[in-house]
Amino acid sequence: MSRKTGWSRYFMLGVADDDASHVATGSAADLLYQHSADTGMAGLAERLNRLSEHVPGVLHQFVLYPDGHGAFPYVSKGVYRIYGVTAEQAVADASTIFNLLHPDDLSRVQQSIQHSAHTLGLWKEEFRICRPGLPERWLNGQASPQRLDDGSVLWHGYVYDITEKNARLMSCRKPRPAFG
Repeated sequence: MSRKTGWSRYFMLGVADDDASHVATGSAADLLYQHSADTGMAGLAERLNRLSEHVPGVLHQFVLYPDGHGAFPYVSKGVYRIYGVTAEQAVADASTIFNLLHPDDLSRVQQSIQHSAHTLGLWKEEFRICRPGLPERWLNGQASPQRLDDGSVLWHGYVYDITEKNARLMSCRKPRPAFG
């Protein structure tokens, strides 16, 4: 029998005698799964990478180890559009991301990560980055944490650019000349 990943089949059965005095109905769900190489970890990683190419921000995992250092086990390729570094660079060295944070925002972002690690509450922050030779950009990040068996905290999250949104908000807040 051929099976396809992600498909479900539902069956309804109705049985009645001639005068409909005895009726039996039932239903069943047949969930189909394919146990092949393409559903292994490599296949899942490939699917995630292909899907994340269509996301206008960065999907990421960030881990904070008990000794205080952090790393990105996973960063989507969208990291290049936002931060100007490759996913491979960010995974190899988390400082390639943190070094781009605006100096006035870095401490606040670090404190919010520590707070989220302590409370296991949603991490959500707006902050600026400064890429060499480019105007500063405003980003919004949010991620859900989970405590790992070794005491580390792993976040699954998303960061996206809100520069234009913030510019529109600021232009609405500017005083308008009075009509006289």
